[in-house]
Amino acid sequence: MPRPSVPRVKLALVPDRDHQRWYFWVGAFCLLALAFYASYRWGEYRATRAVVGISAQLDAAKASSVQAVARVEERFAVRAREMAIIEEAAQRLRDDHQELLAATAALEDRVIFYRRLASPRAANDPLAIEFFELLPGTSSQEVKYRLMVTRPQGDANQVNLTVNAFLVAGGRRIPLPVQAPRFQFRYYQALSGLWTVPAGVVPERIDVQLRVGRTVLERRFKWEVKGAR
Repeated sequence: MPRPSVPRVKLALVPDRDHQRWYFWVGAFCLLALAFYASYRWGEYRATRAVVGISAQLDAAKASSVQAVARVEERFAVRAREMAIIEEAAQRLRDDHQELLAATAALEDRVIFYRRLASPRAANDPLAIEFFELLPGTSSQEVKYRLMVTRPQGDANQVNLTVNAFLVAGGRRIPLPVQAPRFQFRYYQALSGLWTVPAGVVPERIDVQLRVGRTVLERRFKWEVKGAR
């Protein structure tokens, strides 16, 4: 029996160009996004490296500046110490020079005084205090005193000389003991000894009083202890 005839159908495959176009644009966009991201990350990396380099340079410059400032300050400190030492030495020289001048003047005055006492005219000198000085004692409350006075010669009532001393402080007048003359010659006598300043008293001056018969002489001396620091 013959087979029935079946009509033949021809199939043709046609590519879907719309989907291909969509895939192309998606791929291109992904590549573009990837390139942009890579470029961004690379720029960020370079910026970070640049910031780190600049920060390192700033740290190095700061450390160098700190060291330079420290060296300058050290030089200034050394110069300041040197200037202080020089100024102290200069002040000591000035003080020594002043003390030497004062000692020389005092020595000249004493030489003149002794020459005058050795002359025949010494008998005509009036009652006088030739010099008075205070020197440091063994403690801060003690002072040594030296006193040289001339005493004129006359009748028997004028031979004996009385010496009194008073410490003046805050309006008070405190009597001080005066020892017997250490040296006593014909026309003058030298007295010396040790005085103790009462606790809490700030001396202002010393009043020295000489009395021969009815003649009284009093002089005031500022409280100055020579050589005291």
